[in-house]
Amino acid sequence: MWNYRLFLFLVFFQSFSLLACASMQAGSGVTDSFRDECPITKNYPSLFQSDFDLSAVKQVIEARLGKLGVTVSYQGSGAAEFSNTAEDLIRLERLASIVIPSLEKYPRAWFQKVDLKKISLVKDLHVAGQVRKAMPDPVNSTLYYSDNNDLLCLAGMEERVHHEFYHFIEYRFHGDMYYKDPDWMKFSPINFQYGAGGAAAYGIPGWQNLGHPEMSLVSAYAGFAVEEDKAEVFAWMMTEGYAARLAGWLSHDASLEDKHSFLNHFFDTASAGLMNEAFFAQFIR
Repeated sequence: MWNYRLFLFLVFFQSFSLLACASMQAGSGVTDSFRDECPITKNYPSLFQSDFDLSAVKQVIEARLGKLGVTVSYQGSGAAEFSNTAEDLIRLERLASIVIPSLEKYPRAWFQKVDLKKISLVKDLHVAGQVRKAMPDPVNSTLYYSDNNDLLCLAGMEERVHHEFYHFIEYRFHGDMYYKDPDWMKFSPINFQYGAGGAAAYGIPGWQNLGHPEMSLVSAYAGFAVEEDKAEVFAWMMTEGYAARLAGWLSHDASLEDKHSFLNHFFDTASAGLMNEAFFAQFIR
């Protein structure tokens, strides 16, 4: 079983290297929306030994996230649980090898500040009938993450880790994940209008989340709603590969620079200086 599992693991990563900038068809039949924006040089080494069974994999996950003061679940409404098969272990290991280092970027005190208590790693997550790779549940102090068996842009999955965490943070500070921040909307050009909300993007066949499609927007998805705009800028600030591109646009996009500065100030203040400008600058590489 384990030789077969190692073979599948190697095949997957070789396939990703070859296809990251080409058409990336998901295992579920869905194309990753980050296909055309994928920084393939961003590496996520496996956190697990090749002979680990499900119990050993979970021990590593729980130990790493436990250091952040966060517990782990593998269940959730609208999702399946990983089993002790070779295919499921590859999927769980890949997902955890992205999610865990992404969350380890944050100061431990920040999780306590925003009352994030649980990370749920699941497979085949569905939200309101749509396949999703992540979901915030601030009411239950939980974030859900799922790979959905897609041939992922790996850095794109990290971007999603931070994006959904931002929605969670927004709820903690404003009581609403869909908060229409009046200060943020002042940064948009005159006559700019947001779209029909983030869920609308899931109904567009082959849609791609392109970077900086127009002035003031870090990505195409940012244009769907105020809350998505804020979450996208934050996620790009937190993810290597994306952060460098964002930094390059600031000098000639005053609106985007204002949004970037707004978030820098917010997190510096909210974290008592732990997440200051220097904190975000370390990801520009």
